[in-house]
Amino acid sequence: MNKFIIPLLLLLMSCNSSNDGIDLHYLSVSEKDSVIFFDSVSTNIHLVEIRKYSSLGDFQGKYCLRVNDSIFYEVVSKKNLYLRYSNDFIYFSKYPRENEYGWVNVVNNNFFDLPKKDSIKNIIAKKYPVYRFEKNGRIFLYNSEGVIVKEQNYADFLFKDNDLHLDTLSIGTYSLEKRDLKKVSNNVNEVLEGELEGVYFVTFPGISCYSIRRKGYISDYLNEKISVGHFSKNISIP
Repeated sequence: MNKFIIPLLLLLMSCNSSNDGIDLHYLSVSEKDSVIFFDSVSTNIHLVEIRKYSSLGDFQGKYCLRVNDSIFYEVVSKKNLYLRYSNDFIYFSKYPRENEYGWVNVVNNNFFDLPKKDSIKNIIAKKYPVYRFEKNGRIFLYNSEGVIVKEQNYADFLFKDNDLHLDTLSIGTYSLEKRDLKKVSNNVNEVLEGELEGVYFVTFPGISCYSIRRKGYISDYLNEKISVGHFSKNISIP
């Protein structure tokens, strides 16, 4: 699952809405400003950077949602977080790069290797001498030329017939119970609260991510606002 990053920290800005949402402020753009494309949210909504240049040639970057090619809303946050986006989501993260998602083994508030990891590695090595077993449970198998020929998951070795469909799970934290996963929280940061113990599955984008919103939801919400013919200066996407 590909994910990307906007490499600068968002400026801290005050707003009245909840930390859990995505807050937008209308931004006036002039002909002197540059518009740098980052990603598409939908056919008429795009994530861009507006660069406002000073007389000295330096600039201040503001990350915005451009609506219908002419209306710009700056994406703001109450927290000092990185704005990130993937194929399906826009969200804020404590970290500029990889977040922990997938399988985690929590013991006394610490993360440890997954149970049975060594025995699984021994099974894999018999057929695929070259492989990569990532700590989140993703397993990549290589041929003799170093090309990935197959991808497996920790769950493939837990269950004889793995039909968990991990990539389609709704956002949250899941506990491993017998031959199934049980959702324990809608919060991907539940394992940080100090009350969980055992093996859990945390959905993408992972731990230490906040205000996670699907692009489709953002598009539907903004387009509904647009359809009434009135553009608010401030919009909070719940």
